[in-house]
Amino acid sequence: QTVWKDCVKGGVPPSRWVVNLDFDLLDGLVLAAVLGAHAPFLIDTHLKDMYTHPATAEQCLHNALKVVNGLRAIGIDYDIQAIDITDPNPVSLLLLCVHLYNHLPHYLPKTTVNFEGSLHAPVTRHIKLSNPSKTPLTYSAKLVGEDACDFVLPRGEQMTVGARGRLQVAVQFISRFLRPARAVLVLVGRRHGASAGTTLVFTLPTAIDNISPKATVKCESPCYELCRVNVDVVNPFPVGGKFRVVLVESLSDASSHGGQGATSIMD
Repeated sequence: QTVWKDCVKGGVPPSRWVVNLDFDLLDGLVLAAVLGAHAPFLIDTHLKDMYTHPATAEQCLHNALKVVNGLRAIGIDYDIQAIDITDPNPVSLLLLCVHLYNHLPHYLPKTTVNFEGSLHAPVTRHIKLSNPSKTPLTYSAKLVGEDACDFVLPRGEQMTVGARGRLQVAVQFISRFLRPARAVLVLVGRRHGASAGTTLVFTLPTAIDNISPKATVKCESPCYELCRVNVDVVNPFPVGGKFRVVLVESLSDASSHGGQGATSIMD
């Protein structure tokens, strides 16, 4: 119910007993449920668009592709293709399940890094990594989630923490909307010689605490007389989109959130 409560391709699927590692896993739903339970940030981007009552081979393949893409998105290093799920070998799927059993528990987010700032202004936070071992640890960083494109790793996605050393990982967020953005930072430990770091997951919630006006438009008119004003709206984003225009009546500056009320005018 957690993964497919809002699914439009069949609703919530029935529960099942897993008896055969080939037939019971070929539609991808069991693997997706396990993936969503340990990495809930994949639900909106990869899992909720699956067929929960697949009736054809094409629908099962669609589900398997979603699962494989989700595994790759969070950096699970396992050589598997979608066809390996829909045309399964029980031994291969058993090995996959063992691999997920050993690695997925590390993907449960345990730490939160908050981003608060002005609309459209960059906000940077630093995450401190420490390495108590005698060998260097290498990590591959991945930003996952619905709003992952709003976050940037200025120093790149590959990083190494020296033996008994520390490293500051910079994460930058630039807001596009007033609504809170959601993303997750996944640091996947990569093998460096005989050692490998444990996968680390950080949730990145955001909040807008200030709005700075782009421009000021003044108009004057007699009381109760309609005055038409043309306002030029510039799209600051590299792609086109639909914008909702809102008028806020306030005695103070709109940036201080002191509005008496708000009326949606148009989309």
